[in-house]
Amino acid sequence: MIDKPQFPRDKDADWQDSPEQWISEHDENEVAEKFKSIPADEVDELEEQETRERIAQIRQDREERKKYAERLFWLVVIWLTVIVTMLFVQGVLGPLGYFSLPDSVLIATITSTTASVIAIFAFVAKYLFRRT
Repeated sequence: MIDKPQFPRDKDADWQDSPEQWISEHDENEVAEKFKSIPADEVDELEEQETRERIAQIRQDREERKKYAERLFWLVVIWLTVIVTMLFVQGVLGPLGYFSLPDSVLIATITSTTASVIAIFAFVAKYLFRRT
C-alpha cells in the first residue's frame, strides 16, 4: 500500500498534519504560497505517487466489479432455477395433489422475480459499464 505523501516540515506545522483541512480553511493565495516552498522534485514524486494510487484504485475497482458481477450472475441463476423448479413441480405434481400453490401466489412469484431480475441486471450493467 502506498503511504500518504509527507509534506516538508516548517514553522507552520499545523498544515502538515492535515493538509486537506488546512487548504479548505485558507484562501488560494495562501495555499499557493505554502506550496511554493515544496521543492520541484518532491512535487514530481507526489504527482507520481498520486498517479500510482489512481492506477491501483482503478485496478481494484475492476477486480471488485468482476467479482460482484459474477456473484450476482450466480445469484440470479440460482434464483431463476428455484422459480422454474417451483413452477415445474406445480405443473407436474399440482394435478396429482402433491404440491399446490394458489394462482395468486404463482402470479406474484413470477412477477416479482421478473422485476427483480431485470432490476438487478440493469443495476449491475449500469455500474459495470458506466461512462466516466
